[in-house]
Amino acid sequence: MLVFVLSLLQFLCLEATGHTVGTYTVATFNADLIPSPEILGYQERRAALLQELGNSKADVLCLQGLWLDPDIKAVIQSATNYFPYYHRLPAFTETSGFDASSVLLAPCHFAKMLALQACLKGKTCPTAGVSGSGDLLDTVSCAFAQCKAEVLSLTQECVNCILANAAKGLEGLQQCAFNSLVSYPSTHGLLLLSKVQLANKFQGNFSNNELTLFTRGYIGADAQGIGTIVCTQLTGYIPGMYVGPDSFSSYEEEQTEQVDVLVRTFQSRRSQTVLILGDFGHGPQIGHSIIGSFSQQYQKMKEEGYISPFVRDVGDCTLCTHNPLAQGVRDLLASLLKNSSLSNAAVGGAIGLLNQTGTINLNITLNINITSNISQSNISGGISTVAGFVSGLLVDHVYVQQEHALEVIQSQRFWDLPIVNVSNTLVPLSDHYGVQITFKSPSTAPSLAPSSAMGLHSLLATFAAIAFNCFMTALFFISI
Repeated sequence: MLVFVLSLLQFLCLEATGHTVGTYTVATFNADLIPSPEILGYQERRAALLQELGNSKADVLCLQGLWLDPDIKAVIQSATNYFPYYHRLPAFTETSGFDASSVLLAPCHFAKMLALQACLKGKTCPTAGVSGSGDLLDTVSCAFAQCKAEVLSLTQECVNCILANAAKGLEGLQQCAFNSLVSYPSTHGLLLLSKVQLANKFQGNFSNNELTLFTRGYIGADAQGIGTIVCTQLTGYIPGMYVGPDSFSSYEEEQTEQVDVLVRTFQSRRSQTVLILGDFGHGPQIGHSIIGSFSQQYQKMKEEGYISPFVRDVGDCTLCTHNPLAQGVRDLLASLLKNSSLSNAAVGGAIGLLNQTGTINLNITLNINITSNISQSNISGGISTVAGFVSGLLVDHVYVQQEHALEVIQSQRFWDLPIVNVSNTLVPLSDHYGVQITFKSPSTAPSLAPSSAMGLHSLLATFAAIAFNCFMTALFFISI
């Protein structure tokens, strides 16, 4: 009996760190946290995310879409008792690294903003943020097309600020030129949280200091007992005109280069387990339910020896038409369907349904299979199965190296339930759903020695969590 009690005590003490001995769970989630009319409920979703961090079963969590520095700091602070280790990029300027003097200056140069405003005067560009999804990109695309020289004269900080505050109209632009405290994206939006020790932290930038709408890059570290973890977000498919670095002519070209950079960068680490997590903006076409997006780049990852267990084992959407926050997915699907391998009649039917009322009218069963309650007479082209197969895109992945043959125990979606009240409507935490895999500890994983770089705060937080759980467990057995 004593042996049983001691064994149970040891098990519960280890559970204080949220880790089951011999297995690990790694997860990716695009929170898409930015004040914007295109994705509703920023404040409500932010508060809910901070609460949900304590419920995460992940040992390592790759977060994307944390564009504002105060949000990153809030997540780190809220997660410290659950994820004592983390890695992030500091806020950056258009040069490289953090420049303390920049906090005293507004992100946009006043004279350059005046030049852009003068160029746009009289142009027929749509107003951002007035009628919902797509307006912001339409406005930026128009400005880039008609005033390219003036746009290219701006710094990356200024472009980030304009994008974040465009919905405010003239007031937002004035804040970018005059207010040094205005909020705007100042990182790649990435944060790596971990319950296990991180060492040899690294980061990289995809843009090579070229001006871009969305700054992309990666961060990562060696995670004890697991291997090399890479957290990233790639450029995804966006309908309409390409707006990006001059060295590319399309979003697909831009992502092709990003995939090549990832493959080249971590080729030398193939002797140990490498996991690449994030929102890749690409994925395969799966039957008639998942529409492929930049599927050539997904195939490229497979050819390089990386597999996505979630695609193999589950194959469900992560950017889904039934998610009320994913308003822009309709435009994505309509454009992607035209380039898919489906028949013309099926494509016409799918796009017809997407355009009817702004969303497909869906009934969702308990096992997340999607069926349509729209009558066949409303399906363009007479294809009765069209609504059933338009469930969305699968673009969020945990890529693992096939050669190391990780023994994956479970692949699943998470944070996909409507739990956030936004204007009396329950919505999920984000327009994306999370993906996580659980696997047995790989034989090639690094065993990290304790390092002073861990930080006293992280050590104390980990010890406090374990000690508290052990103390409560001991009290329980004493009381009985």
